[in-house]
Amino acid sequence: MCDEKKNQFIMHNVEGKIFKKAEQHMRNMVMNLGCIMGIAFKPFPGPTLMEIGVLNSVTRAWRLGREVLRARKEKINPLIAIEKAENGKLIFIGKVVDLHRVIEGGYNKGLLEVSGLDQFKGKSLEIDFQNENLIAHVVDDETKEKTQEAIVPDLICIVDSETYQPILTEDLKYGLRISVVVLPCSPKISSPQALKFCGPKAFGYDLPYNKLPGHCDLKSNAEQLKLLIQKTNMNFIQKKK
Repeated sequence: MCDEKKNQFIMHNVEGKIFKKAEQHMRNMVMNLGCIMGIAFKPFPGPTLMEIGVLNSVTRAWRLGREVLRARKEKINPLIAIEKAENGKLIFIGKVVDLHRVIEGGYNKGLLEVSGLDQFKGKSLEIDFQNENLIAHVVDDETKEKTQEAIVPDLICIVDSETYQPILTEDLKYGLRISVVVLPCSPKISSPQALKFCGPKAFGYDLPYNKLPGHCDLKSNAEQLKLLIQKTNMNFIQKKK
């Protein structure tokens, strides 16, 4: 680890080889040195990375952007395009009416409250976040009945309701009109082993992980192009016959 003032730290070992302890040590250093540091870890062997890594995540981000641009060009709602392309689910549209935020243990923690608009009038949305959005509940304004709509590690994505640009937790503020879409996570992240580190209990919630229906397609652009060519060739052969 190092910062712009050339302060450098090397962590050779950690008690019990528990990564959570190593993370906490690193977060403490970052907070003590102005909250900006660079960090490098021991590299993974290629086969190990292919086995445990979530591959093609950059492709997924690119694909989401492409769907938004395509929807604008075709004058359709980008939210519908995102839902269809990524097997997602629109869970709320509304206006930010309250925001509680604290910096604790090196994390940006808080609670976001949103008042419903359009088809979500008469309802409210509450999102707990810790750097990232962790759990989303929809509340009936009349009965106060609360329904869990999404939970980590599925992706709770907040976008601007006018531009459809993503909004990070640090950019949230009162009055924003937002839409919230949930996308399924990679199967590697929702496995029993992975949930120990990134599931609800890892963040202090004694709640089960209710997987979002649908699947996460993380094929690379090259793989998708190959499938498209194969499909095109099959259609050409059938027409020729």
